[in-house]
Amino acid sequence: MPDGSGLPEGKGSVEMGDELYHEQCSMCHGDFGTGGKGYPPLEGGHGTLKNQLGLEGTEGPRKTIGSYWPYASTLFWYIQDAMPFPHPKSLSNSETYALVGYLLMENGVEIEGE
Repeated sequence: MPDGSGLPEGKGSVEMGDELYHEQCSMCHGDFGTGGKGYPPLEGGHGTLKNQLGLEGTEGPRKTIGSYWPYASTLFWYIQDAMPFPHPKSLSNSETYALVGYLLMENGVEIEGE
């Protein structure tokens, strides 16, 4: 659930997530989640979804973690079930938590000010 209930046991750090991202994700999603090789960016896009309504700005909407799904639970289940692309469901719960923490940090998502 978006409130974090129902998630499995495990823990990970942003530092561990940084290492895992560079080992498992950067070859498709680029350094720091900027996108690459036909795969979507994972960061950026802040404030671009309002452009779908034609409110302001010229950049088109970009659905990224920071603009569209900044919830740890959504990221956890998506990564756990579908990533890394060549070997889905190969990450442990702790590795997935570490990647979630790293990706939220890269997108400037704060939880209780941190």
